Amino acid sequence: MADPDGITPEALSQYAEILKLSYTNLIVCRALYTAVELRIPDLLGTGPATAQDLARRAQVNPDALGRLLGVLSRAGVCTTSDDHLFSLTPMGMGLRSDIAGSLRDWVLFSGSAFYLRAWLELPYCIRTGKPAWERLMAPHFSTISETVPRTKLSLTLQ
Repeated sequence: MADPDGITPEALSQYAEILKLSYTNLIVCRALYTAVELRIPDLLGTGPATAQDLARRAQVNPDALGRLLGVLSRAGVCTTSDDHLFSLTPMGMGLRSDIAGSLRDWVLFSGSAFYLRAWLELPYCIRTGKPAWERLMAPHFSTISETVPRTKLSLTLQ
C-alpha cells in the first residue's frame, strides 16, 4: 500500500535505514576523536595489542576502551582477531601522528568542543541568517571589551 505521495512502506524502510546510518556517523566521529585524543592509533602503530594492554599504556579504563575499539572495528579503523588482539587497518593508519598526510590533526580540530558547539548552533543560523561564531563569541567579546582598553582591543582584533 502506497501513501498519497507514492512512497511504499518498503522504500520508506530503506530510506529510514540510510537516515539512521547517516545519524549514527556522529557516534563514529566521536569514537575517532576519542581514539586520536588518547593516541590509540599511535599505540597500535607498534603492533597488535589487547584492549587491556592498550588501556594500561593509555591510562584508561580497559572495559570502556574495549567498547570504543569495538565501534572502531565496525567502522573499519581497526580489526580484532580471535585472540582479542586489535590491529590498525590501512584506514586507521591514517590517524597515526607519525604518518605523512595523517588526518590526526583534522580529527582533533573537527571533533573539538569549540567546533562542535558551532554546529550545535545550526538552527540559530538558519533562523537568523547569522553565523554561529557571532553567537558563540559575543559573550567573550563583551567580557574582553570591558577589561581591555578600546584602542588595545581594536589592535588585537585586526
